[in-house]
Amino acid sequence: MTGEEEDPLEEAEAMYHVVVAEVLRELGYHDRAEESYIKAVSIDPWNAQIRVRYSAFLAHTGRVEAALAELEDVLAAEPGNAFARLNYALALEQKGDYAAAAAQVRECMHADPASSDLWGMMGRLSEKDGDEGQAIANYRASLELNGENQRSRYDLGVLYLRRGQPAAAAEQLLEAVLLDPKDMAAAYSYGMALERTGSLDRAEARLRELIAGEPGDATARYRYGVLLEQLGRLAQAREHYTAAASLDPGYRAACLALVTLLHRMDDHPDAAECLAQATGRRLNADEIEDIVCLSGEPESLQAAYFYQFEP
Repeated sequence: MTGEEEDPLEEAEAMYHVVVAEVLRELGYHDRAEESYIKAVSIDPWNAQIRVRYSAFLAHTGRVEAALAELEDVLAAEPGNAFARLNYALALEQKGDYAAAAAQVRECMHADPASSDLWGMMGRLSEKDGDEGQAIANYRASLELNGENQRSRYDLGVLYLRRGQPAAAAEQLLEAVLLDPKDMAAAYSYGMALERTGSLDRAEARLRELIAGEPGDATARYRYGVLLEQLGRLAQAREHYTAAASLDPGYRAACLALVTLLHRMDDHPDAAECLAQATGRRLNADEIEDIVCLSGEPESLQAAYFYQFEP
């Protein structure tokens, strides 16, 4: 932004307050975070990056109009500031003005027409604006530019699922899950798509291939265990949950899935002792007791069984 020549020390001090503000924001101390943002802006009022980050905080705390006003000031001084324009689009989306948000994204695309993320955002805005056909075209354009765009894979898959096209949904959602195995929303939706197609064979084959190539992947072991449990193959599911917990004792979802499954086994093994053995006794007694207690709570089952619940 235009103004007086910037003092490097003032800029550094201002950025220090921004860092403090964003730590406080993550910790949930919004009042104190805002104080730090305001200090940063007062020290270096011409710094567009600081103003944009402050506007993102305003939007995050529900003050969308204030965020838009802040961004309009930045864009008035720097119309070519893509970072500010993208945040302006996000604030407009939050406000519910999807057409205006899309117009801002198109402005960003003039400078970066090959951005997979921008095409994915256009897909999301078209979908929210009720034009599902255009949304599909935009998501596909995003994926043509970057087939590993996990967000676009997920968004396209969920859209297909909502449109009653579970086979098309499963194709996209499987890729989304493989790109980010810890994305529970993608996993839930993939499970729903598989259930609606009535076919789990393809998923099992894909997971077997993944485990064969990466036998030390705890997430793949866990996912395979979930699928096996869905198929009623409880002993095999237990084997893979145990492997996942052994590979990564801190993998809470796998530990929880193992204990919950043990409660269902006919021989009713000692769940706490089995978990202790599976993790090589790397969890302490309190951690094990906590997981055993949680295994009986319905809200915890959602984390363990992504095929059973909607997101």
